[in-house]
Amino acid sequence: MHCIRLAGLGSRSQASAWQVKCTARTLYMRSVAAHAAHTEVAAGPSRDLTATIMKTAMEVALKNRLKKYQCVDTDVVCDARGLLEGRFGAVSIEGRDWVTPLNMTAHKLEVDIGTMQVDYGTLVWQQKVAMKNVPTGTVNIYLSGKDLGNFVTHPVFRQAAATAVHGQAFHWDKDSIQIQHNSNGGQILFTGTWAKTNKQYRSVMLPGIQQGSRKPQLRVGAQCISSSDGAESSSSHGSSGAGVALADQQDAQALAAGMAQFFTQLSLDLQGIEVKKPVLTLHPGSVLNSQEGDLLEINMKLILRALPPLHMQF
Repeated sequence: MHCIRLAGLGSRSQASAWQVKCTARTLYMRSVAAHAAHTEVAAGPSRDLTATIMKTAMEVALKNRLKKYQCVDTDVVCDARGLLEGRFGAVSIEGRDWVTPLNMTAHKLEVDIGTMQVDYGTLVWQQKVAMKNVPTGTVNIYLSGKDLGNFVTHPVFRQAAATAVHGQAFHWDKDSIQIQHNSNGGQILFTGTWAKTNKQYRSVMLPGIQQGSRKPQLRVGAQCISSSDGAESSSSHGSSGAGVALADQQDAQALAAGMAQFFTQLSLDLQGIEVKKPVLTLHPGSVLNSQEGDLLEINMKLILRALPPLHMQF
């Protein structure tokens, strides 16, 4: 097999480039692409060998990064002429039952990336992959309650959540998370400790489209379950409970509002891959063949600011 091997990003490398180790057969790859380009001119656009090579390379790279997986499937829209110009029309990735080295898990993952342009001359003559544009796309992640527990306790999320609620961290109890779908959309139940008060709260998240709005909105309710006087206090964002300590009541309300704002504005940086603006939707587990109950779908916008290193840990 004739191939081009991509090396990991070194400490002195530019953020927008990968160091590339080319085999002695690089010229052969160029001749294959040139031949495919000639064929396309004569026969019209078609899915050619170039797309197959890229598809295989991407799947191998993904599988090498995962600890476990049931399925990894990719699709690359490109042609030989576009490859010579460093242009890839679109890239899509689908995975099932993924487990990463740092235990981020997902029942299902769907990624769609738009046109990607790289500097072909830099690739061949300077042995680097340099991005010439900033591709954008979307990512859909489907999580069970167990998956969501792994997500909110993953180092990447915990870093983003360090000042999540009014400048203070919220520490999730990963084993408390329950995803419950119903005809009204459903709810996510969980408990955790807010660093500002060092008290434990029982919370509920209600994803969905509210009456009079076209856009999905997230509502959050919170209840203090370890108040200083032993009583419970509760608040739904915009409402207050009765017969509880005023301080606990105000804290629960502030927590609910802050949690809703945090998830609405969440942005994560995966070493050059930025995902942001999540939209949450609940699905019955039977629809997606989940063996772990109902599922949460997180849809996020994706921006590919730089190609991550091959040795990326996540």
